[in-house]
Amino acid sequence: MLEDVRYGDEYLDQEFFAYREDADLAWRAQLRGWRALYEPAAQGLHLRRVLPSRRARLAPHINYHSLKNRYLMRIKNLDPAVRRRCFPYMWIRDLGIIAYVLLRERSSLGAFRQVWRLRKRFLRKREWIQASRRVPADSVSRWFSFRPLAQDLEPSDFA
Repeated sequence: MLEDVRYGDEYLDQEFFAYREDADLAWRAQLRGWRALYEPAAQGLHLRRVLPSRRARLAPHINYHSLKNRYLMRIKNLDPAVRRRCFPYMWIRDLGIIAYVLLRERSSLGAFRQVWRLRKRFLRKREWIQASRRVPADSVSRWFSFRPLAQDLEPSDFA
């Protein structure tokens, strides 16, 4: 899967530096037709530091990169089907994020400038990602949900 979804010599987008690179990788894998399996008995621990409730206590560079990568990931991967599925919730949340940054977290304003500066590079990545996708947009849009989804698998799903 990693070889199949890499872009040039990158598995994880090096422009991201930190934060959301795992979600970007998973999104690209979905676009290429790879599927993730959920095993309810499996346990893992991921100590998450970037949460809306903790944002004000985090170092400014953490918030900056998290914000920047949110929008860079969308430039690369978002398609009209996902945009429709998430409308208007994603856009309402984005308005809240912009308002928060303007009013309370001005140290992250530079993230918007950085996204603008990198947009052409990310649009080139997007061209490659979208041109090499193997699944229709509607199948990927089902991956975006406001609640976890589970489905039983058939043996043919592993063929």
